[in-house]
Amino acid sequence: MMTGPNDLKSAIPEIPRTQEQHRVIAELAEVRKDGRSRAVLLHGGGGTGKTSLVRQLPKAYQDTEVRWLEPIDVDDSQHWLLSNLELYVASKLDPGRQYFARYHEFMSALPRQRLAPASRDMVLDHLNRIKAVFTECYEAYISGTGNSVVITFDTVEAIRGMYLLRTLTRWIKELPGTLFILAGRSLPSADWLGPVKAALEEPSYDRASSAEPSPRMTVTTLSLGEFDVADCRAYLAPISQQAGLTAEETE
Repeated sequence: MMTGPNDLKSAIPEIPRTQEQHRVIAELAEVRKDGRSRAVLLHGGGGTGKTSLVRQLPKAYQDTEVRWLEPIDVDDSQHWLLSNLELYVASKLDPGRQYFARYHEFMSALPRQRLAPASRDMVLDHLNRIKAVFTECYEAYISGTGNSVVITFDTVEAIRGMYLLRTLTRWIKELPGTLFILAGRSLPSADWLGPVKAALEEPSYDRASSAEPSPRMTVTTLSLGEFDVADCRAYLAPISQQAGLTAEETE
C-alpha cells in the first residue's frame, strides 16, 4: 500500500530538543522562585528547530500559574510600535481588563489628544505616561495573580542594528516576573547576540530619582547545533519504516 505525503508527514515526530528544553525550563523555574525577570538568547542556523522548540515548551512545562504568550514575530512590522506590542500583551494576559483597565483608558484617550490642538510635547508626554501606566499595570498583574509570564520574540536578527532593538531591551528590563526568550538565526556576517546581551545586562537607572541602579538581568545564551544521534534515529524511524529503507540506508 502506497503512503501519501500527508500520511508520511503526520507520522514524523518533532525532534524535542529535550536538553535545550530543560535549560529554558530551569531559567523559568528561577523566575518563579524569586520573581526577577530573566532572558534566554536562543540562536542557531536555519532549520535547527528554534521555532519548534519555543512552541513545544508550554507542553513540556505545564503550570497553571505560568502564562505563555504566542511567539511574537519581530520581522512583522506591526510589532515595531511599542504601543502595538503593549496592547497585544495586555489583551492576551488580561482580556477582562481587571489589571490593565487604566492602561486601556489611557490608550483610548490618545486619539482625542491627537484631535485637540496639542503641542508635540503634550503628545510625547502622553505617550510616555502610557508606557509608565502599562508597566504599573503589568506589575499589578504579576503581583495580584501570582503568575509568571513567558514572552518569546522570534526572528530577532531582523532588527539587528535598528534603534528598535535598543527600545525593546529597555522595555524588557522594566517588566517583572517574566522569562523572555529571544530567538534568531546565527549570522556570521552580523552579530545580534552581543549587542542584545550587553543591553540586557546593563543596569537600569531611574532618572527621576537618585536610587541605586537595578540589578543586572540574568541572560543565558543557548545555541542550537546539530541534532544528536538518538534524536535523528527517532526522527528517521517512521520514515524508514514507511519508505522501506534498510538499516544501512537509514544510518
